Amino acid sequence: FFWLALLLLNFVQAPLLGLLRYIYLILTVIVRCTFIHSSVLSEFFVNFDPGYFSFLAMTYTQSVSRNPVRCAFISMLMPQVHRRRSMEPSTVPQKEFESKPVKDAHFMTREQQLFHERRKDETAEHRRRRMRNKAWLLVTLFNNPELKQERRHELPHEIARLEFHRTCQENEKTKD
Repeated sequence: FFWLALLLLNFVQAPLLGLLRYIYLILTVIVRCTFIHSSVLSEFFVNFDPGYFSFLAMTYTQSVSRNPVRCAFISMLMPQVHRRRSMEPSTVPQKEFESKPVKDAHFMTREQQLFHERRKDETAEHRRRRMRNKAWLLVTLFNNPELKQERRHELPHEIARLEFHRTCQENEKTKD
């Protein structure tokens, strides 16, 4: 009699528990579909979930621009980046930069002399803009290494650089 009771209970409970499980699964899927930070699909089929992919793209782009380490580095490098909280940079050339004598000018290469000549009347704003542009150039060249060969420099700097490399090669040959 005991086995018969268990068998009858199983036939009575099975459809009810199956229906309740089906309803529970539908509710779970409906709730999980509203969460954008997780996908209902398995890892192999995640490519077919546009909401989750959009979330990943947004997270990546926001983490690049709002990275706290990056923001702190930029704030330390350029305090005027937060214009609301800092003073406006002066447009007058700094005296200490202009009057600063070039040490050992006779030991400088032609390229270094051209560098100092070009920047002697530069304002703080120009220096900041040049550093910002160099940082963006670094990022661009890092992301696109094939562009390094396409870069051109001013003719006097190229000539000075080539002369410097030629003298270095000659010095190495005399050492050997």
